[in-house]
Amino acid sequence: METIITAIDLYQIMIIHNLFISLLVVKLFSYLFNKDVYNTSKQILRWLIISYGAMGILYLAYNIITINGWSNRAMGPYAFSYWLIVLLSCLLPFLLLLKKFRNSGRAIFLVAFLINTGWLFERYVIIVTSLHRDYLPSSWSMDSPFTPLVTSLIRGVIIGFFITAISVIVTKYRKTQANDIKAL
Repeated sequence: METIITAIDLYQIMIIHNLFISLLVVKLFSYLFNKDVYNTSKQILRWLIISYGAMGILYLAYNIITINGWSNRAMGPYAFSYWLIVLLSCLLPFLLLLKKFRNSGRAIFLVAFLINTGWLFERYVIIVTSLHRDYLPSSWSMDSPFTPLVTSLIRGVIIGFFITAISVIVTKYRKTQANDIKAL
């Protein structure tokens, strides 16, 4: 089970936290390529978001079953932010399964933005709930927010580039298959 939790954490760190920037890169590349590439990129991103929501629910269920201290965050003084995380990170991605939001680039963009907002609330819950019970100066440390933001920007650009490249390959393959069928 620890391997699955590690995989979920890596997926969240490497893909989801950079999704907003990746969407911007995909949108910029959509001006260079045709509409089919952009639509394929949206489908890839949509399924990345939906799979993240499913993994988030599994992760939440695992924490409820195995960790007894989850009630402090879920029902403690900062419960509003915990439930906001659950709403934004676990339940909101499933909106993209609805037909109305499925192909809308704006809906995917908004959901990605709100998922990243949920990630910021997750940091808030971790830091604030940890500090409101911990008064030892020896456990305080400095945090540099600049470095994670720069690495997130670079990862987002790289992921957006790869999603667009995959979409170009898939679109060319589909066109080749369609031309082969017409030739028959």
